[in-house]
Amino acid sequence: MNTIKNFFLGFGYIIFGVLTIFSFSASFIGGIWLLFLGAWVVVISGFIISILMPFIYSIVMIPSQLFIKPAIRFSENDKKGLAMIFVFLSGIYSNFIMLCWVNLVFSGVVIRTLEQGAGKLIPLIIFAYAVTMAPLSYMAKGEPEDSKGTNLGLILAFITFIIWTILWLSGGFMTGWHSLISLALIIIPSIISCRQIIEIMKERGEEKIDLRKVNANLFVLKHFSFQAAESFSKFDKEQEELLKFATKSIKEIDPLGGIPLGFSWEFVATYPDVFLWWNKLSDEEQEKILENFDENDFLDENENINPKYLKMIVDSYKKYNIKLECFY
Repeated sequence: MNTIKNFFLGFGYIIFGVLTIFSFSASFIGGIWLLFLGAWVVVISGFIISILMPFIYSIVMIPSQLFIKPAIRFSENDKKGLAMIFVFLSGIYSNFIMLCWVNLVFSGVVIRTLEQGAGKLIPLIIFAYAVTMAPLSYMAKGEPEDSKGTNLGLILAFITFIIWTILWLSGGFMTGWHSLISLALIIIPSIISCRQIIEIMKERGEEKIDLRKVNANLFVLKHFSFQAAESFSKFDKEQEELLKFATKSIKEIDPLGGIPLGFSWEFVATYPDVFLWWNKLSDEEQEKILENFDENDFLDENENINPKYLKMIVDSYKKYNIKLECFY
């Protein structure tokens, strides 16, 4: 079972990389092709909405906090069933917004342009794909490479665009099939997200993690410094409140050059004090703590440090520090 899971996870990482590269190259290929055909308005409009999309998306996603906050609260109180309900609703909302974005681009760039006779099918589809995926890939580059949510979101947008193209070419766009598939694309990824959250909860066991601190620390890492996160949060009251929970250690970490290979952002956000302590140890001290580690299994298939070695690091830190910053 783990082999199958790792296969699909690895396949997801490969797709993530391919989609990121192709989405940016497609914008130039499709855009230049359309310019030669004289479709200036389409190209300019596409680039404008692609640039504006990350900003608009961040505003549209604000209502998702109505689901995320109760989910965190119920999770902290060990009410995992109720937490899962709100995680599922949050996924439904996020996936609905994603489908709306793909629909907007496909309908506006491909269908409307062809109806007006202002372009050719192939360059329009290539350019519409770039307009759809490029801003999503840009937003995803600030996420950790092993972020399952990031991979799932990009894959959802990719699959939706391909299906919409097939439906439109076969005359099934805006029909009953379109509605049925849209519903499936909203619900199924939400169920997958819930399963991933359940796995994370099982891994954490009975640990009492303050998720507000972890989320605040992740917010800092995604903006590459506490100062940048603080400036950005001034535009959003909820983010400004969240940032108050950022821990002392996270303010000393430089995500751009201070996080060595093997440490995921999730680990650094959850154990910033442990990470800082470990980073200051000499090579000899680190090797002594890891007790004859095996280089062949030090990193897992995702290039992250094997959990058993991370546990050794955390347990060693606990010998000298009773309390962890992000734990009750």
